[in-house]
Amino acid sequence: MRKLVLFVVILGVLTVVGLRIAHKLAEEPPLSLAQIQQREGIPVEVVEVRPDSITSFLAVTGVVGSEEEAYLSSKMGGRISKIYKDIGDTVKKGEKLVDIDTSQLEIQKTQAENQLRIAERSLNQVRIRLEDARKDLERIQNLFRKKAISKKELERFELKFQTVEQQYETALAQLEVARDNLMIIETNIRDSSVFAPFDGIVGTKKAEAGEIVAPGQVILSLYNLAKLNAQVQVAESDLVHLKVGQEVEVKLDAFPEERFKGKVLKISGAPDPNTRRFDVHIAFEKVPSGIKAGFFLQAEILTGKRENILTIPIQALIKEVSPALKVDRQASSAEGLEYFVFIVKNDRAKKQRVELGERIEEKVEIISGIETGDRVITFGKENVTAGSLVKIIERK
Repeated sequence: MRKLVLFVVILGVLTVVGLRIAHKLAEEPPLSLAQIQQREGIPVEVVEVRPDSITSFLAVTGVVGSEEEAYLSSKMGGRISKIYKDIGDTVKKGEKLVDIDTSQLEIQKTQAENQLRIAERSLNQVRIRLEDARKDLERIQNLFRKKAISKKELERFELKFQTVEQQYETALAQLEVARDNLMIIETNIRDSSVFAPFDGIVGTKKAEAGEIVAPGQVILSLYNLAKLNAQVQVAESDLVHLKVGQEVEVKLDAFPEERFKGKVLKISGAPDPNTRRFDVHIAFEKVPSGIKAGFFLQAEILTGKRENILTIPIQALIKEVSPALKVDRQASSAEGLEYFVFIVKNDRAKKQRVELGERIEEKVEIISGIETGDRVITFGKENVTAGSLVKIIERK
């Protein structure tokens, strides 16, 4: 009886195990990734081709300057006695900014004034003698006409008059010289002071009170705050792309999060002799608040804009070596490259050769090979071959 029970138990266990094995064998094996993709499609991202525009820019660097800017100096050298303004101070046109010590010039002025007074007295004295000599000559001429005196006596008075007349002309010339000397000294005194040529703000200060400066040596710089602009330099090769009025976008290092609009105001007609580059001035559409002359800047000058062209992201391109390059080893890589894209047609990937145009940043112009409305694969193309079933997904 025990053997029968044991047999029944063993038979039951074997039956259960057998049924499980049969069930497992009846199940389908799991699909591979390739099989899943073949059945459902390879996941890809696409971009639909639409008419686009391409803008070309010339990137340059420079500084903030002013259309009205002056580097101020004294015509007369000497020791600076006083500087009335400091960096950042505002000034009005005609306001005195710097004085040069004129103590020596003041001494010369006093001497010149004395010389002028002496010359004036001398001229007055000679003028009196000249009038007396003229009267005497007229009296002698009347006596001579009446034959009351000899011709020799007349000639003596004529010579006297001529002598006094020459003395008068000399005294008059000496007076003019004295006046000119005083005028020169007074001009030198005025030129020893520096005045503001326009309303503005002091930009730089190159000297201090007590220093001795040479004639023409820069002491202060002044610029008009209302006429601030962007000043850049461009190479000769880039000059052909520029013209007055072109739009510009300016970025100031002092305001990294902002962009300022402007236009090309003027282009220099000759290069800087040191850099061989051309100065270009850019007028701000609206002068940014808080900027100062000397701020560093970066600018992009719009040199061209093309509308209604087809572009795709650069990552959608597939670059291949053309058969011609494989045969001709002497050909350059630029000549032997071909470019392709995958476009989606009826849920299938179609490999399409394209001709490239201009590349701008992360986009490239397509001259031929695709049309408006085509869906170009941008991501997932490395898993795709011509004719592959694809499944378009959207990036989250």
